[in-house]
Amino acid sequence: MRKKTRRLLMLSGIIAGTLAALCLATFLYVYTIALKPNTNIKDKVTYSLYIRSSTTFDNIKEKLLADSVLHNINRFSKYAEFKEYPANIKTGRYIISEGMNNKEIVGMLIRGEQTPVKVVINSTKNIYTLAQAVARQIEADSSSIVDNYFNHDFLSLLGITSDHSYMLVVPNTYEFYWDTDAGQFWERMKNESDKFWNNGRIEKSNSIKMTREEVVTLASIVERETQKNDEKATIAGVYMNRLKRKEKLQADPTLVYIAEEENIRRVLNRHKRIDSKYNTYKYAGLPPGPIWIPSISSIDAVLNYEHHDYLFFCAKSDFSGYHSFAKTYAQHKQNAREFQRALDEKKIYR
Repeated sequence: MRKKTRRLLMLSGIIAGTLAALCLATFLYVYTIALKPNTNIKDKVTYSLYIRSSTTFDNIKEKLLADSVLHNINRFSKYAEFKEYPANIKTGRYIISEGMNNKEIVGMLIRGEQTPVKVVINSTKNIYTLAQAVARQIEADSSSIVDNYFNHDFLSLLGITSDHSYMLVVPNTYEFYWDTDAGQFWERMKNESDKFWNNGRIEKSNSIKMTREEVVTLASIVERETQKNDEKATIAGVYMNRLKRKEKLQADPTLVYIAEEENIRRVLNRHKRIDSKYNTYKYAGLPPGPIWIPSISSIDAVLNYEHHDYLFFCAKSDFSGYHSFAKTYAQHKQNAREFQRALDEKKIYR
C-alpha cells in the first residue's frame, strides 16, 4: 500500500512538474510572440505606417523590414497570421511607438485605430496647386481632387454650383484621416466653409453690402497685393473707396493673373491693354471671380476694412513689402515715381 502511494505521489509530482514546465513554456512563447516589446525605433520615438487600399500583408512586412521598425519581423508575422490580420487589412496611417509589442501593433491595425494627419491648406494660386499640396498629405491623388471639384453632379450633391465652387476652400490647418478620398475631402471642405461663414461674418458681409462671393473675390486681390497682415485692411479700404465711387480698381495683381507670365515683378503698359474681364484697368467693378485662393486674414480684412480717404497706394521704394498710401493722384504719382526709380536702380524691368 505504501509503495503504491509513493508511486502515485511520484507520478503526481512528475505530472505537476511537466504541467508547470508546459505552462512556463507556453507563457514564454506567448510572451515572446505577443507581449515582448518588438520595436526598433529608438531615437525616432514613433514611426508612421501608411497602408493604401492596394497594400497587401507582404507589402506591410517588406516596408517594416526595409525601415528596420521591428526587432523580429517573423514573430510579428506569426502573431498577425494567428489573429487573421492578413484577411482584415484596413487602410490608414498608423503610429507605431517605441516599446510596443506585437499584440498592441496588430490589435491597432485590426481595429483600424489610425492617427489623423494635420493637413495644411495655404493660400495658393488655384485649384491645381491646392490639389497638388493636399495630395502630398492624404491618400487621394491630385487628379481625383481636381476631377471632383469640376464635377457638376458632385457639386450639386454638396449644394453648390460650379460658379461658386471656389467658396469651398478656406485655407487653414485641418485634421484628416490619411485614407480620405477626394469626395470625402470636398465634403469636409464644404462643412468647414459653412462653419467659417458663420452668422457674424455673414452679417458683416451684409453690412458692407457685398455677397460672400464678392468678399472672397476682393480678398483674393488683397492677398496678392501684400503679405503684411497689418496693412491688409488698409488696402481693402482703398478698393472699397474706389468701388463706392465707381472708379476702376486698377489692381496690378489682376493684370499678373491674366498675363500668365512667370515671375512678373513689374507691371507694364502692355499688360494694361490685355482684353479680359479680369483686367481692372479696363473694366470697372470686381472681376468675375477670385484671382487667387485667399487666406482667412485677407477675407477678414475685407469684412473689417479700414475706413479712410485713401484712393491709391504703391509699394514702398525700400522693398519692405509695405505700401505708401495717397488721397490724391498727385501724391500717388510721386510715390509711384519713387518706386519706379528704385526698380530701375535694381535693373528690374519686367
